[in-house]
Amino acid sequence: MTLEFCQALPKVDLHAHINGSIRLSTLRELAAAATSDAVERERMLQSVTVARDDNRTLEECFAIFKVIHAVVRTPDIVQRIAMECVLDFAYDGCRYLELRSTPRRDVMTARQYVKAVEDGIQAAQDTLAENAITVRLLLSINRAQSVANAEATVDLAIELASRPTNKYIVGVELSGNPFEGRFADFQPALTRARQAGLPVAVHAGEVDNDAEMDEVLDFRPDRLGHALWLNKQHVQRIIKNRIPVEICPTSNRLTLKLKSFAEHPTLGIWLQNTHPISLCTDDSGVFQTTLSREYFVSAKHFSIGRQTLFGIVESSIASSFVDPTTKSSIHEEVQHARTDLECGRHL
Repeated sequence: MTLEFCQALPKVDLHAHINGSIRLSTLRELAAAATSDAVERERMLQSVTVARDDNRTLEECFAIFKVIHAVVRTPDIVQRIAMECVLDFAYDGCRYLELRSTPRRDVMTARQYVKAVEDGIQAAQDTLAENAITVRLLLSINRAQSVANAEATVDLAIELASRPTNKYIVGVELSGNPFEGRFADFQPALTRARQAGLPVAVHAGEVDNDAEMDEVLDFRPDRLGHALWLNKQHVQRIIKNRIPVEICPTSNRLTLKLKSFAEHPTLGIWLQNTHPISLCTDDSGVFQTTLSREYFVSAKHFSIGRQTLFGIVESSIASSFVDPTTKSSIHEEVQHARTDLECGRHL
């Protein structure tokens, strides 16, 4: 297995946060222009300057999120970040991308925020060759915010997804600081989204909380994000119910402070049980990774062969929230790319 093969592989990412996928060059530019206070500007720039490769610490990575929140303050900036994000994934060989983001309600309205994201996606696709990448969007509920905000996000998702002109919104998801909020408080909003026909993804098992994991599995989301802290009963329930799991290797390694990717607590379990998984980036800018690298490190440390990688791509397509017709089209495009790859036309 080589990184070159993984770069040529037609890939799918179902778990990519838009703001966390910002280019560091863009973030440095925005941070430098964000304030006239020299001390504050230097502090932000220092936070952006993280160590490369595997030497950066989790604290260094998470310090960047504060800078992102501080500088992303206008629809134009949101549009730019979304556009650059889509272009970067497309250039990395991603054929289908599900982005996710929590609508801002402080420096702009939620509607302005979502429109800016959609405009950014469209601008990227206008730049690329036709069918280079298919992109969809999940509206995120931040569990560190209020239940009222969650309800408003679901209202907006239902309304916008039902538009005859809707091109991007396909679901909702719950994320945010796992130490804040309670899943049970947000479950009614998630249930309402589901009843309206929107699939639901849930960040779960990011910290050791068996009781909440039980609640999440009782809800049976359409996909689970991360799912790292699991007891045997949780694993059995996930496998029995075939709930797809979004694995983010670099993010998971840093969050759990693992010494090696091989120490990932659940990836081996899912592979042994041929469970539906997707390999994802989470926050490619913050964690300085690419989707190709996530495929490569997974293959390297878990001895995943080429056919299994192809299987993960197929599983990811099947687990996506896109409509059946588009899903079939993506599958066909990936199959054509796979044929070319297997014949050595891209290597």
